[in-house]
Amino acid sequence: MLNILISLLIFTLPFEIVKISFGTLDIRIHQILLALIVITLIPRLFKKEPISTFWNNITSIDWYYNSIHLVLLSGMWLMIVIGGVFNRGEGDLKTVMIRNLVLLGYIFVFYIIFRYINTKKRLYKALNLLFLSTGILILIGLYEAIAFQLGWNSWQVFPGRVDSLLPEPNWFGMWLATIYAISLPLAFYAKKSKEQFALWFLILGTILMSILSVTRASWLAIIVITALYILYQAIFVRQYIQLAKFIIILFAILFGAAGMSQLGLTDFNLKDRISSIITQETTYYYEIDEKTGKEVAVNPKDVDIKSDKVKVRKESDINVLSRRDSYINAGVVITQYIFTGVGLTGYENRVGEGYNTNNILLAVAVSGGIIAISLFLSFLYIITKQGFLILKTDSKLATILFGSLLATFITGMFNDNFLMGFTWLIFGLIAAIPEVVWREESSSKK
Repeated sequence: MLNILISLLIFTLPFEIVKISFGTLDIRIHQILLALIVITLIPRLFKKEPISTFWNNITSIDWYYNSIHLVLLSGMWLMIVIGGVFNRGEGDLKTVMIRNLVLLGYIFVFYIIFRYINTKKRLYKALNLLFLSTGILILIGLYEAIAFQLGWNSWQVFPGRVDSLLPEPNWFGMWLATIYAISLPLAFYAKKSKEQFALWFLILGTILMSILSVTRASWLAIIVITALYILYQAIFVRQYIQLAKFIIILFAILFGAAGMSQLGLTDFNLKDRISSIITQETTYYYEIDEKTGKEVAVNPKDVDIKSDKVKVRKESDINVLSRRDSYINAGVVITQYIFTGVGLTGYENRVGEGYNTNNILLAVAVSGGIIAISLFLSFLYIITKQGFLILKTDSKLATILFGSLLATFITGMFNDNFLMGFTWLIFGLIAAIPEVVWREESSSKK
């Protein structure tokens, strides 16, 4: 029963907007599953470890060493709670505590996934569940793109940008970049033709949906991960014939996805959007109003851009300016509350409702101060170091670890994904990878 619940939790975590409403309270499906898992686990824990054993464990240095991930995250959470209680600003304590409980729930998610994935069989089962849920997200995203073009109800938060079952396109793009990072090494090493076809088809879907979500952070993550993976294979693995075939297929899929996106599936000027990653500028179109003589922003699809009435200008991207302001505001808050932070609502209370830091590391520093960010970075350092330690033993799983971490933090530099369930799912998965490799290595020596 417990294994089924955990499998369902892994499968449903990317479905962020699937929820049940009780009045003003919205409960996500994965939160219900998490509650059921905790209820199921508590009797087992007391049966397996009586109070006396539990007390001996928490007073033992070895227990803290063996549970270092949980210890670091618990310390981070405690600092964020302190910051929220004492420095929340104008916000109410109830909202602070609800968000702290949500974060605590995600730390539980991390630890449950981390402890559950203790064999390669379970690891690949978890990956298959993620691929299956991603397939569903891709199909829903494809429907959204087609429905929008046909004028049907597409439920898109930002018209013309697919978001599937995620709260907005940026989150969808972040998830897609992570799945791409996981799929790439598996596709390279896949032996069976059915497995190769399934993985390449998944990669095609993730790239196509990433394009249609118009999420530049996702594009940047995919570009960087692809370049680094090819360089790693060329410099260290040196299977050049296999690598050449891999590159040919990958770029054929990349150009195929780009071509498919231009078959009436998006109204966005993708060339302009891609170039804006470097220039930080976007092309804006203005039409001269005949009555007032003033410039009015227009959609280039709705006007003749060659007309003398239409003015075309390159201007600083409004999203870039918004993020820059978020970073500056975050820096100010961190400076003022460097040791304690302001909790999970303090930034919004000071800057304005609906605003966030647009950066996962700044979010932690703002929420819990220098101690919280130090603990969080220590947590990430341990995972990264362990990844390097298993690189020679199992390069496939090691590159999945590094790719997933890169995808999470490249996209997380432009979006605050700290309180997203799938972020903690990925943390649990990649933290488990070294343990799985070492356990299998140890078993083979016996």
